[in-house]
Amino acid sequence: MLLRRLAVAIFAAAGLIALGSPAAEAGAMFDAIKARGYVVCGVNQGLPGFGNPDSQGKWTGLDIDFC
Repeated sequence: MLLRRLAVAIFAAAGLIALGSPAAEAGAMFDAIKARGYVVCGVNQGLPGFGNPDSQGKWTGLDIDFC
């Protein structure tokens, strides 16, 4: 029983460590985006409904909206 509790404690600690590291990385990424002033993302080109320029050259579609 003691070994089982120790194993649970080790896995819980490993989980907390794993969950804590992306937050620090996301903060640095967010700071870089804010400093740049715009978001860079890729979209599917020429697929109507996802990413396609309209008659005025403005890109429209799901990929564009999501980005």
